[in-house]
Amino acid sequence: GLVLASDIGARNGHGSDPTLEVIETPAGSYVNVDTNTQAGLERSIELKLLESGLVDVVSSNIPISALKLFEFSPQYRGKMFVLLRDPVERAASQFFELQKHDKHYARMSIESYASSRKDQVDFNYMIKTLVDKPGLTTGSITENDLNTAKEILRRKAVVGLLSDKGDTVLRFERYFGWTYDTAEDKTCSEKLLHWEWKNKGEDNGPIPEDSKIYQDLAAKNAFDVELYAYAVNLFKDQGAVLRDEDVVVN
Repeated sequence: GLVLASDIGARNGHGSDPTLEVIETPAGSYVNVDTNTQAGLERSIELKLLESGLVDVVSSNIPISALKLFEFSPQYRGKMFVLLRDPVERAASQFFELQKHDKHYARMSIESYASSRKDQVDFNYMIKTLVDKPGLTTGSITENDLNTAKEILRRKAVVGLLSDKGDTVLRFERYFGWTYDTAEDKTCSEKLLHWEWKNKGEDNGPIPEDSKIYQDLAAKNAFDVELYAYAVNLFKDQGAVLRDEDVVVN
């Protein structure tokens, strides 16, 4: 199966191991690095993650910063893919996660969360991530940021949708040439792709689009809602283009 670099392999103290190794977990196989932090990326560069030959896929929630891996190893060329989730579903799921771990949110209803005037760090998360401006407030996001994020998706990424996992995984497999020796390997690889979303808020059920909660969360994530709509259309367009086996993303 695929070996992933994210943050999972660095848990339980492995983030300070002196050498690289593959850690086997219930979620699959991970290299002992953390590609979700600046310090973790620096360590990955120092230990020559790409040159090690241990990793098949690098996952990062700071993808622009993760490009440094390739700057220090120019002989390797990365191909970007993204797995996107409906921003309203994501915002609701994030709230239910906060309820589990934060006493402040444990006493709050999702109705209050959605209608609150407080800007949340995770609101418009996709656009902040793609333009590498995690500290932006919603009020400081510009149309230029939105257009930049759209261009990154259009020019650089193979787009996948969490709402269409089946077709998404098939596209990734075909585009990247992922193959599996056994059915168990394939199952492990699918776990790698979906692990970060597994069991996060899903038990609470979908929020009706005509509800006030949905409309409030959509308004607070308006930039991501527009970006996601663009990505959905891009997903459809790429579905036709990627049938050409010779196509590549520049």
